[in-house]
Amino acid sequence: MAGAFLAQGVLIPCSTRSLRRRPLVQTSLIEAGITLMDFQATRWLMDKKVPPQEGNNHPTNTPMGLFRTADGFLNIAATSTRISRSSAS
Repeated sequence: MAGAFLAQGVLIPCSTRSLRRRPLVQTSLIEAGITLMDFQATRWLMDKKVPPQEGNNHPTNTPMGLFRTADGFLNIAATSTRISRSSAS
């Protein structure tokens, strides 16, 4: 995530018309790690519940994860109800 934040920090100033001043671009590994804890931190702060490991599964969106099929595995990442319904039919 820190690399993604750095790329955004470099590209955003490039999108402006004037680059007379060179902007300072910084990124933080700790802040990038904190952004990845949104679901886990919310569970802890709201319910005082330590969230279990999710693996490939998403903690709130379903279906999302690795599912066994007759001939192997299928990774599904349906990010909306519309996509989920269309993939099921």
